[in-house]
Amino acid sequence: RLVISLECAPLTEYASTRWYRAPEMLLGGRMYTTAIDIWAAACVVGEMQIEEGFIPGTSTLDMITRIEELLGKPFAHDIEAMEAPYGGLVFEVVPAGPPHGACAFGAQ
Repeated sequence: RLVISLECAPLTEYASTRWYRAPEMLLGGRMYTTAIDIWAAACVVGEMQIEEGFIPGTSTLDMITRIEELLGKPFAHDIEAMEAPYGGLVFEVVPAGPPHGACAFGAQ
């Protein structure tokens, strides 16, 4: 039986592989839901599709940069919803706009 919880609970920010960490984990958030697991699963599916690392960051800052390039700058209410201590600091200097990368499944 699959149980999906939408309730937040204090959890560790540790994930064994940086490439699967959701933005809120990378930014120091300690309260999150099963959405973290969905993010990680989506990264694995992306890797299966393109047959290489989907977001192969080399550091926390590199991961945040790659995610922002792929998805664009999050809206202010999304940053606030992350409840991540470093969210506002990291994204306040990023200009608003659409994603910069052309990373689409199947694109060559």
